[in-house]
Amino acid sequence: MGERDAFGREKSENTLADMGWSSGSSPQISAEPVPAVERPATPPSAMEAGAATTVTDAFRSSGLPRVQRRRVRPGRFIGLVIVLAIAGAGFLAVGSVVETGREALDDFQGAVRDATVNVAPTPAAPPPTGVEGGSLLRPAALKAALDKMPAGSIVSLRVAPERIDAQVIVDGQMHVVQVTSSGEVSDVGTPASVPELAKLRVDAAAPSRIARTAARRAGRDPSAVDYLVLMNLGGKREWQLFFKDDGLHYSASANGRKVRRVG
Repeated sequence: MGERDAFGREKSENTLADMGWSSGSSPQISAEPVPAVERPATPPSAMEAGAATTVTDAFRSSGLPRVQRRRVRPGRFIGLVIVLAIAGAGFLAVGSVVETGREALDDFQGAVRDATVNVAPTPAAPPPTGVEGGSLLRPAALKAALDKMPAGSIVSLRVAPERIDAQVIVDGQMHVVQVTSSGEVSDVGTPASVPELAKLRVDAAAPSRIARTAARRAGRDPSAVDYLVLMNLGGKREWQLFFKDDGLHYSASANGRKVRRVG
């Protein structure tokens, strides 16, 4: 066996010649193209295929129409924009009208509220008492109230500072009449006929005279007088005066000059 080199080959071997190399020449490279290796298309996984089938089946079974894409012509697009612009302007106009109406209603309600708050209610005047002011016990006030009653025969009369009440026979029928110190008149006629009764003649100065005399004798103020009644008792006309609270009673003649305490 011959000598070997460091790679274990015999020194007499021509390794390059065995590989197609010759001394002094370059190695021959083949010019034939290497065919490309085609990789087989990777089939979709079973999960992906199943998901696609499920979505497709669900869409078909839903009954929804398929969306078809259409090209919008420029003319139609411009017309759509104009319609939307007109509709927007209409909504703005309606909103403006509603807002204006709301503001007008608020202004009206505010004006009514201000007028109600700013106008103080007129306080009712207290009813007259005694023989002062507008009391119907005063001669002039009583005469004016008697003139407001219907023309007829007075058969009973009650006189208080704030009003008079009377029974008046008019054409054979009884009327119940009331006249207040403010001049209001109430006249209620009854359908039933009444027998002829004695007519009462009223001295308008008598109530004031009786009230002053009775108050002085009772040691009270005339404002404590409640009312007087003119009656025909046994063919004789008399006044009956009553005080407030305890009903202290005085009697007087028709002209009011003879005053005496009763009881």
